[in-house]
Order: sequence, then C-alpha cells, then structure tokens
Amino acid sequence: METNNSDTNKNRETVSYAKNSEDPSNTTHTKKTRKSRNARYKSKTESIHEKSGFTTLKLRVGQDVMQKLEEIYRDHRGYELNETRKDLDALSKVVSYCVSKFYKEMYLQKKKGALPDILPAKTPRAQELYDLYQAVTHRALSGMPHQMIAIEMEHDRYQSPANIIASRRGSRKTPLPWNVSQVDDLLSIQWVNDEIKKLNEKEIHHPPIQPAAVDNLSDSEK
Repeated sequence: METNNSDTNKNRETVSYAKNSEDPSNTTHTKKTRKSRNARYKSKTESIHEKSGFTTLKLRVGQDVMQKLEEIYRDHRGYELNETRKDLDALSKVVSYCVSKFYKEMYLQKKKGALPDILPAKTPRAQELYDLYQAVTHRALSGMPHQMIAIEMEHDRYQSPANIIASRRGSRKTPLPWNVSQVDDLLSIQWVNDEIKKLNEKEIHHPPIQPAAVDNLSDSEK
C-alpha cells in the first residue's frame, strides 16, 4: 500500500510538473492569438472609418489644454477620461464637439464660415447622430445611390438613426434596420439639426467635479 501511495504521489507530481511546464507556452500562444485578433479588428475598424470619410489624427497637447479637455470630456460624456487607457472613439467625439462649437460661434455666427450650419452635438447620442450625418454625406458626395448607402451602413454595423432616436424615448429594445428614407433624412440639414436639438436636451448625470491643483510654474520651470 505504501508503494502504491508513493507511486501515486509521484505520478501526481509528474502530471503537475507537466502542466506547469506547458503553461508558459499556452500563455504565449493566448497572447499572440489575442494580439492577432485585436490587430484584425483594428484594421477592419480603420477601414470602415476611412470609407465613411473619418480621418485619424495624432495630436499633441500641453498640460493646460489637456486639463481643459478632461473637463469638457467629463461634461460631454458623463464620466471621467481614463488617463491610462484613453477611449479613442469617445475622445474623438469630444474633439468633434469642440471643433463644431468653435466653428459655429467663431465663424458661422460672424458670417465667416461657408460650411453647413450644423448644431453642435453636446451629448453622446447627439454625437452619434452627427457622425451618421457625416458618414452618409461622405458616401452620397461620392455618388453612391441612397439604397446602397443604407445597405453599406447596415453591413458596417452603424446604428440606424431610428435606433438612436428610439433610445431617446426609452424604447430601444431591438435594433432597428436601415432604409432609404433614413438616408434621405440624414441628408437634410434641417432634420439633422432638429434631432440633434432633441438629443441635446437629454440630461447627462455627472459625478462631482474635483478641483484641479493650481500650478503657476511655466513649462520651462517644470
């Protein structure tokens, strides 16, 4: 019996050792698989953005501008900006809002701008609708038929305008499909502005603001 127990224990140790010796390779394989999957997803996402007329920019801002952007981000999105892992998509929407607001107030209202007068989208849902307007307009200007635009937007998994508007009413239970009439709506600036205005009125609940530390040092002194 003692010999059997001894052999059993040795077998268990052997199996345990074998499993442990395999773990590093398994972990490496899992990491490579995840990295490859993430790379494919990123490439596909970039392709869809490019097809919709969205340009990827690499920006560099100073500390003061970053602090202001963080406050605007919090006001626009309803939560704090993660400094470690920034949500590029959400951050892009906030920058889009800032540019739209500045352009309206400093150009259109002063009769300097020549681009369409689109109401700045100050809530996440309103920004989603504004992004749809940009994507659909880009496709339409390229000469794509409206029926094909609806098909492509559905294929690329963009939320339909009806879906975004339904979420405002609290009735968004199942995805609502794209159709030609929604493409026509998005190509009407009046319709887009009316819907953005309604979506802007949806309240965002913000966490309390933490006062920023005062720093009077210049960049050269830091």
